Amino acid sequence: MKILVTGGFGFIGSSLIKYLNFKNQSDIDICEPRGAYESKWQNVVDLKYNRVLDVDYFNNSVVFDQYDAVIHLGANSATTQSADAFNWENNISFSTRLIKRINNSSKKPVIIFASSAAVYGNETVNFAESNEVKPTNFYGFTKLRVEKELQELNSIFSNIYFLRFFNVYGGREQHKGGMASPIYRWLTSSDSSIELFESLNPNFPQGQMKRDFIHVIDVCKVICHCIDNRRKGDIYNVGTGVATSWEDVAQAVFKAKGIADGKILYKKMPVNLINNYQYYTCANIDKLRNQLKYEHQFLNIEEGVKMTYDRIKEIYGNV
Repeated sequence: MKILVTGGFGFIGSSLIKYLNFKNQSDIDICEPRGAYESKWQNVVDLKYNRVLDVDYFNNSVVFDQYDAVIHLGANSATTQSADAFNWENNISFSTRLIKRINNSSKKPVIIFASSAAVYGNETVNFAESNEVKPTNFYGFTKLRVEKELQELNSIFSNIYFLRFFNVYGGREQHKGGMASPIYRWLTSSDSSIELFESLNPNFPQGQMKRDFIHVIDVCKVICHCIDNRRKGDIYNVGTGVATSWEDVAQAVFKAKGIADGKILYKKMPVNLINNYQYYTCANIDKLRNQLKYEHQFLNIEEGVKMTYDRIKEIYGNV
């Protein structure tokens, strides 16, 4: 099996290639735009793959005949991104052109599109894929726009998997800076205290805003399951189905680092987040379990945080 990973130098992309290597798969090409290597090259030094190709290589549908699966992870993943022409082109236009071009090939490979739980906006109850969604930031809008533009195409071939990733974290986030997951930033910090945003929602006490945190290794396993179970393409939530409070996440970080007297502090919510902060996310994974027949159990927050910290220490030593 030959696989193409766009955004293969990034967090999820490089983690996926590492997992594929673990499964004895190395017939892998990576697509990265020119100039995107400087901050991310360290993510791929321990990986086995064929070659790195620029986006211009994929201007013809014929080139996709060589692939059995294309995992499209390349995008601007900043949830605070501005609604400008660059992000529209990068996250919407390029993605839709690329996927249509792939499906114009004779082989019709399995296609994985990295969508996001950001499409659910301020939802706090119904996280089923069939729910009418309303994103509250442009990043979520771009993901939803691609889903909508390609759903008709998918109804013909059923080879496109739109995976709505919830809060993904793991050990290859060093290049992301301030956009790395809070878990990664807290694990790499020398502080014995953790700052959380204060709650401005009376339904969620301080520290009790909750998210569905999923370790990147579990994301990789779901992606590989989709590749192995082709022709069931659809929209699927990729989370654990469990919402964990930020306070419990902080305690898991303290435990992993052996900090007995860790302190949780609270800071004001940034003005630009007040109206679009997600106070609660929890993936409804019924469709993943029942339609896609995904049976693996997900790591809980303590297991995932410890695995992430072990990976960080492996790379950087004790932090």
